Amino acid sequence: MKKILLGFVFVLLASVSVMAQNKTITGRVTSPGEPEGLIGVNVLVKGTTVGVVTDLDGRYTLLAPEGATALVFSYIGYQSVEEQIGNRSEINVVMEEDSQNLEEVIITAYGGTVDKGNFTGSAVALKGDQIANRPINNVVNAIEGQAPGVITTSASGQPGSTPDVRIRGIGSVNSSSSPLYVVDGVPYD
Repeated sequence: MKKILLGFVFVLLASVSVMAQNKTITGRVTSPGEPEGLIGVNVLVKGTTVGVVTDLDGRYTLLAPEGATALVFSYIGYQSVEEQIGNRSEINVVMEEDSQNLEEVIITAYGGTVDKGNFTGSAVALKGDQIANRPINNVVNAIEGQAPGVITTSASGQPGSTPDVRIRGIGSVNSSSSPLYVVDGVPYD
């Protein structure tokens, strides 16, 4: 009986050590026509959180867990690539540029959008966390000192008096220097 039990324990330990083995995968990531490697490409084992980033030469070394089937390569401005692992221990990838590059756009007050490069005005966006911890009693106090080109002054010294807000400086020649307020898509004077 002892011989059978010891044989069972040996088989169990042998199968556990085989399951726990990781597979080392190496490779290089480049772009078409460029001999230099891509720096900072994310290499991730599909369906896991195991991953690495390529080095200065575009090279990587990854320990893929047992049962891993594919690697996913992703990089900003390039199309993601998925490569099957199979029996390979070296996987080199050529990444193609993404033809649908994201461009920065500015959403204007009336719901239109303009490419950032074509926008001729000035725009400032304040996020809630920029003003959340400031002692303020109205919206004007919230933007005070936070938006370049915006000047706020008190028309009188009385508490609660309506502040005066000017944009583009006091010396605007042909335009009003009063701001346009838009709250939830509705313009206010």
